[in-house]
Amino acid sequence: MKDSAPVLEQLRATVAFAYAHVPYYRAQMKRLGLGPDDVTDLDTLRWLPLLNKRQAMHHQRDLAPDRPGADLVPRLSSGTTRDGSQVLLVQTHPDDRRPRPGRVSDEEGGRTLVLPNLHHGPPAPRHDAHVNLPLLPHANAFDQVARLLSRPEDAITRLLGSVTNITALTVWLLDAGVDLTATGVRDIGTNGSLLSAPWRRRLARAWNATLWDNYSLSEIPAVATTCDRCGALHFDDMPVLLELIDPLTEKVAPGPVAELVLTTLLPDVTGFPFLRYRTGDLVELSAARCERGAGFFVLGRAADAVLAMGAAGTEVWLSPRGLLDALDDEPAVDRHPVIHEQRGVVRPGVLGSPRATVVRAGDAVTLRVAVRAPFDEDAAEVAALAARVRSRLLAAHPAQGRATRRGAALHVEVHPAPPAARWRP
Repeated sequence: MKDSAPVLEQLRATVAFAYAHVPYYRAQMKRLGLGPDDVTDLDTLRWLPLLNKRQAMHHQRDLAPDRPGADLVPRLSSGTTRDGSQVLLVQTHPDDRRPRPGRVSDEEGGRTLVLPNLHHGPPAPRHDAHVNLPLLPHANAFDQVARLLSRPEDAITRLLGSVTNITALTVWLLDAGVDLTATGVRDIGTNGSLLSAPWRRRLARAWNATLWDNYSLSEIPAVATTCDRCGALHFDDMPVLLELIDPLTEKVAPGPVAELVLTTLLPDVTGFPFLRYRTGDLVELSAARCERGAGFFVLGRAADAVLAMGAAGTEVWLSPRGLLDALDDEPAVDRHPVIHEQRGVVRPGVLGSPRATVVRAGDAVTLRVAVRAPFDEDAAEVAALAARVRSRLLAAHPAQGRATRRGAALHVEVHPAPPAARWRP
């Protein structure tokens, strides 16, 4: 968000509140010899230590304010930070009755079909313009969606759901011969796992719709939504301060690719304030100037990213999104099946993440890509695929301004895919 006088006032009020009412932050600041008046801007905020998810789980009681009225609820985390799936106490949204914000809005004349996952994430929004339908991996659930989309009286003009549910629904409807451009859906909002650039193009073309991302965390009641001006993500439903750090050194990073650190601000966040919270997500800062402030794109978990050496000795981040973008346009690449394919709801080999493994050994990073037969028997095609993928990765996400070089040489190996494993319920 913008670095403005009102934001700095909110920061000072948040630090004062944390010092007075949150035992964890009061102890941390006293240990450093700091008082609330010492933290007045983003530079002095960086005197405070970073807080990661493991620490937040361990110190939950001390992070909760020592005053009545804190609106806290338990929420199950996804476990993708490698700390395991844990129950966290988090603050509900200041107005939990309103839908989660997003570009998939509730305009007159249309309703949003929400396709949530049952196991994780924020509660489905409660709103008259929403139809909430958990998309179970069963053909009957897909039939029900098809009926909803075909009835003019339901007036479904927007879809909102996880990437897996949206892509699986699209494949199922297309295979059933449904003309998606005739359904009236004009906006599609995705959340959860990453949506690659190739899949984004496929969905936009199949539905003739606009795609919007939504980014949120289990721990923080704020959502970043796609900007219709610059195309990047912004937090603007509640005040949040953004920082970027090098995930390897924990030093402040100049960008554009770094780990996202968030500080939630008063008056919206009083139940469970976070100061300098490490999201664990690698992001790329948008180069576009926008009236909504600093925008960013999510590249995946920082723990799943590695550094490689690019051209002329420059370093590049090999991120989960970079791998998806590089491999999702290659039909020969094998894929890990998703549950909709395992249960026979949609045809296999279309959804799921590419079957690829990143291995670092010494001064080399090797990307091992599995391809399907009979492609793996053509040596020239195999070599061409490896060259294309390597070129895309090295051009994707430069790591600028790093003082300590840790990048390794990148190699791409192509191997035959293993025999398909039979899924058992």
